[in-house]
Amino acid sequence: MKIDIDHERLIAYLLPQPWQNDCTIITSNNQTIVTFPNEHQDVYLRYSKGPQQGFMWDIYGDNMLNNELALIALSQAPIPINYRKAEYPLVFKLPIKELKS
Repeated sequence: MKIDIDHERLIAYLLPQPWQNDCTIITSNNQTIVTFPNEHQDVYLRYSKGPQQGFMWDIYGDNMLNNELALIALSQAPIPINYRKAEYPLVFKLPIKELKS
């Protein structure tokens, strides 16, 4: 199947939070990692298989294998603990149904 896709619009749908725009996907040496800037040390996205399974930010990053999987992982990632709240307000997009009068 071949579909003409607007890549920027797709990324905007996948990553609606302002803090996600500051993340960087780095690909080198057959590894793809996602990083978030921190004033002291950058943090990296990794997946925990332990008791609290899911994505988390850590000083060690996991290989996300490719850019597409890294985007999906970033869309499911929690807000980094060290983000500055004033710079990154949460954005919620809720569908609103029109009320009948």
